[in-house]
Amino acid sequence: MSRRSSDEAREAHVRRELARLLRQARERAGLSQAALQARLAAALGVESVAATTISRYERGQAAPTLGTLDALCELFTGREDALVAALAQALGESDAEADE
Repeated sequence: MSRRSSDEAREAHVRRELARLLRQARERAGLSQAALQARLAAALGVESVAATTISRYERGQAAPTLGTLDALCELFTGREDALVAALAQALGESDAEADE
């Protein structure tokens, strides 16, 4: 398998996992796609988010930008540093170490 096809396969896997987790988080929060769309627009400070955005994320057809992913993490957890904290946890670091 070439490096490029390996990278593409890995990206596809990450996109599928992200899609599954976003849908699961939305459903656990009791939000419709439209409600999440409205909250995301407010969190990003924009007038609106395209009607198909959440659906495309949840089907793995698109991936959120880093800024959008950070906003989604904050919406679902209530923590401003949710994305960084999740990465720190995955690396086995404490919150104090992640703040440095």
